[in-house]
Amino acid sequence: MHAKISESIGPLLTQLEGLGVQFGGDTYSRESFGNFYVDCSFRGKQFRLSRDRSEYMIEGDMDELKRLGLWRAYDSLEDYSAAVMAYAQSVA
Repeated sequence: MHAKISESIGPLLTQLEGLGVQFGGDTYSRESFGNFYVDCSFRGKQFRLSRDRSEYMIEGDMDELKRLGLWRAYDSLEDYSAAVMAYAQSVA
């Protein structure tokens, strides 16, 4: 995992790892405003955690994310972390 990603969302990644979420590829781009993504898989579901121009997003099954009220961009890391955990726990 890129150090800047861990610096940004490390506690969230630790919580997800505790649930059994597996992390795949990740990318960080200093040249693109510090944008990043982390690919995740959990219980047969694939999703991506991303930051794009200081907005955090969960990318995955759009219908499911919409149904859960999580299909949106988050400015607050606290709100984003809560949404990601709600999504992961909905998969469990």
